[in-house]
Amino acid sequence: MLLSAAIIMGANLAYNLDVTTLDWTPVGGALWAIIFTIAVSEYRLFDLSPLAREVVVENMESGTVVTNTDGEVTDANNAAATMLETDNGDLIGRQLNDVFVTSMETVEEILAADTSTKTVEVQGDEQRCYDVTVSPISISSDDEIGRVITFDDVTERVERNQQLEAQKQSLERQNEQLDKFASVVSHDLRNPLSTTDGWLDVADDAITGDDPDLDEAEMALENIQQAHERMETIVDGLLRLARAGQSVESPETVTLDEVAEDAWEHATVDDCELESHLSTEIKIDADRDRLLQVFENLFRNAADHNQNGVTLEIGMLGAEGLSTDGGNRSGFYIEDDGRGIPADAHDEIFEHGYTTDSDGTGLGLSIVQDIVAAHGWRIDVTTGHDGGARFEITGVDIERRQG
Repeated sequence: MLLSAAIIMGANLAYNLDVTTLDWTPVGGALWAIIFTIAVSEYRLFDLSPLAREVVVENMESGTVVTNTDGEVTDANNAAATMLETDNGDLIGRQLNDVFVTSMETVEEILAADTSTKTVEVQGDEQRCYDVTVSPISISSDDEIGRVITFDDVTERVERNQQLEAQKQSLERQNEQLDKFASVVSHDLRNPLSTTDGWLDVADDAITGDDPDLDEAEMALENIQQAHERMETIVDGLLRLARAGQSVESPETVTLDEVAEDAWEHATVDDCELESHLSTEIKIDADRDRLLQVFENLFRNAADHNQNGVTLEIGMLGAEGLSTDGGNRSGFYIEDDGRGIPADAHDEIFEHGYTTDSDGTGLGLSIVQDIVAAHGWRIDVTTGHDGGARFEITGVDIERRQG
């Protein structure tokens, strides 16, 4: 086209300067018309916008949908049609609310927010996640005439982030366990080891001295044995604590009443009674051995922290009975009629090493909390109806069925 324009100008200049007696301007104009026609018809010189639409937008991996201000779809690329499992023609003219992964209301919320992109979850046959970006379409008068919405399926990325977060939390729990182990090794085991060293000196003097005293030596050996038993108890508690924090990967369906009864027999708590309000039809999914340990530790805790024998009661929360705060939560409770736990200690009793008993390890309730958390449940302590301690375990999926 530039060449044809130059020919016209050259022909006109030559005619005006009397270089030629022929006026070539009409010929140059005709040539320009021919070149213009070829440019438009063959090379689509003035069809750049549709060309960009076809080449760029249609080859985008992101889905792109255009709507007017009424939420009606006016255009969509192939990627959008594929992700929405339809054809382009079926999208045009439809309301966005009827065909898109999220509502027009959410689109407007994204546009009004500080960031123009939001990850939305879509429930269907399977849950999918999409990053949705919204931009306004405006004309020179600054009037908005529509929206351009691009979206990408980021389900795999979201799932991967969730897996990484779960791994991070698992590592954090392992670090917490290591801190607990270090605390026990550096502090709790030091006391019985020091006791053993002291009584070994006493036994040595009683046996090898000028005037051997076998009674004193026997007493020293008995104290050494007790210190060793104390260390064995602490080490056993550490092993239980390590296992307690592991996630429950393969739970089995168990009858809650049967597990509680077995735990009562294993706990061997003297001068205590158990009243169970659990139906034999109540079943839950759990690691049976670790659930057994939860009951055992709570039974022993009630017996160890009350001077006189207590009556323990177990029953259901949620549909079977209200929790003490008046809520209607799914789960079960263990309650005693003893002296209870002071309110200012409710937040501390599950901490590692917390105990009011000079012979206690401070691991029992910490183990209980770790096992409960490993199941995805929650445990809280409160005051029972008779003033005793009441432990409520919630977030449990309860099944009621025969057999």
